[in-house]
Amino acid sequence: MTEMMPGNSNPTQHRRIDLSLTRPILALTLPVAASGHLENLVVIADIFMVGKLGPAAISAVGIANQISMVFGIMMVAVTTGTLAIVAQAIGAGNKLGASAAAKQSFSLVALLSVGLGLIGLADTTFFLESLSVKPEVVQLAVPYLSVYFCGILLSMLNYSVAVCLQATGDTRTPMYLSLLINAIKLFASYLLIFGIWGLPKMGVTGAALGSVVGSLFGVTAGSWALFSGRFGLTLLPGTSFKLELALASRLLKVGIPSALQASSGMGQV
Repeated sequence: MTEMMPGNSNPTQHRRIDLSLTRPILALTLPVAASGHLENLVVIADIFMVGKLGPAAISAVGIANQISMVFGIMMVAVTTGTLAIVAQAIGAGNKLGASAAAKQSFSLVALLSVGLGLIGLADTTFFLESLSVKPEVVQLAVPYLSVYFCGILLSMLNYSVAVCLQATGDTRTPMYLSLLINAIKLFASYLLIFGIWGLPKMGVTGAALGSVVGSLFGVTAGSWALFSGRFGLTLLPGTSFKLELALASRLLKVGIPSALQASSGMGQV
């Protein structure tokens, strides 16, 4: 009997694509990629709309988006830990543990959002001046950022809802939620920027308020999804939104290194 030598194996056999693995991987990753591209398209559309108001308006929205991105990175400390711990609980069949981790995530996000929102409202002008922004741009960016910081809780809760659902292997529902949020954002922003249908013409500030309106619809739809019991994660009554130090610490212990890595990467851009 001839033994099969390692060198006699067909090298193309190891390079062959296993469709049984590829399909589920694509089913998980494509909706996430689609959501990311959709958000980028909405940012571009916002800039296109405010571009009709002049160069200062474009600069104001661009600077405001950069500042909001920095604040958003801080949320990675919570959401990365949420993704890991909820996924671990779901994999172990521990629905109660997944619900507890998700509720802790929402509580931490709410606490952090309120804190960041208050800091942002108090220091908006300082942030802009430290970036050497021109006075005419500051004049437009301050009200935009003020509206953003007032609604930061809604946008961050939407992100947390998406992460919790993704942790269960459901990436389509967050994609549909993102589609809803961004469609409403664009429509509301268009109405408020240009003062359509008798609404006040708010200019750059209208773009920010449109985002808050979209986020509000997203939180409403996301809450229904998590309490309905129809999706991979259900917020169960046996768990609490009250912060529990041990579980909150686990979330942050996993997530803080990712937030630091994201901050470091942004600093190189």
